[in-house]
Amino acid sequence: MRIEGLGVGIRTFADQDVIGFQQLVLESADYLSAIFPWCHSQYSVQESQDWVFSRQSAWDNGEEYSFLIYECESQKLLGSIALNQINKPHRIANLGYWVGQSALGKGIAAKATKLISGYGFDELALSRIEIVTLPENLPSQRVAEKVGAKYEGVLQNRLLVKGVSVDACMYSLTNA
Repeated sequence: MRIEGLGVGIRTFADQDVIGFQQLVLESADYLSAIFPWCHSQYSVQESQDWVFSRQSAWDNGEEYSFLIYECESQKLLGSIALNQINKPHRIANLGYWVGQSALGKGIAAKATKLISGYGFDELALSRIEIVTLPENLPSQRVAEKVGAKYEGVLQNRLLVKGVSVDACMYSLTNA
């Protein structure tokens, strides 16, 4: 599946994305490792393969809808975005995103967020999409604000980062 707009696209993972995804992670490991515990400077082809190959079953089971972010013109991989932590009875999902080091500060995450939120509301019938960020992750908060997400406050001990419970900022998009 592909969704395009504003010069960027999001598409589902394919088996041939293993090396490209690994290279994107390695390019960005310095800054991503502070946010994502799975990301590290020795991220291997095997780790990438395990992740890429697991995306289809997660999709098929309705557990997570993961996409790669790419530039429409060149098809260059720019990052990843997903709707996860699906709460079907309440039609809520979490939205997570990251872009590679070379794509930072170019509005890529905001464009991809608009594409995936449209998918979430229109195709998955979600009523609420939550964006949860660390208080110090100002770039992610700017993305949430740029796409019109409502800031709802700081939630105490909302995330577990490297084994430690930490506070998080909550933003939401609603289908209203």
